[in-house]
Amino acid sequence: MDGSPQARAALRWAAEYAAQVGSSVWAVAAWQPPESGWGDDTPPVVLEGDFEHDAARWLHDAVATVPGPAPAGTVVEGDPAHVLLDTAETAALLVLGNHGRGALSEVLLGSVARRCVRHARCPVLLVPAAEDGPPNGGSRGA
Repeated sequence: MDGSPQARAALRWAAEYAAQVGSSVWAVAAWQPPESGWGDDTPPVVLEGDFEHDAARWLHDAVATVPGPAPAGTVVEGDPAHVLLDTAETAALLVLGNHGRGALSEVLLGSVARRCVRHARCPVLLVPAAEDGPPNGGSRGA
C-alpha cells in the first residue's frame, strides 16, 4: 500500500479473488525515509516526516474500502520491493497496483513493480486503478 488509487484497486482485486478461491489476503505497507544527497562525496540527508504513520494510514484507509471481511495487514520499514518480495516468499500470488498507462505501461512500469515482476518466486498480477480503465482498451468482462 502506497496510498495510490492503483494500490487500493489491487487490494480490492486481491480481496475479491481471495473470496472466490477461499484464500486470504495479506496487505503490506512498506516505508523508508527518503534520502537526499548531492553526489558521491556528500553524505545523504534523511528527510523529516512521520513516514511510518503515513504508511499505517494508507493501509488503514485502503483496508476500510474492501467489502467483506477486512484483510490482514502490516506496516514494515524497508525498501518496498524487498519487503514485498520477502513477504511473497510463501504467497500463491503477489498483486500490485500498476500505473495503467496503456501501450507504454511496460516501458513505464514503476521501479518497485518492475523489481517484483523480475524477482518474485510466485506469479505477479498488476492491477490498474479503476479510473484508469482496462489495459489496452479491452473490456472489463471475462
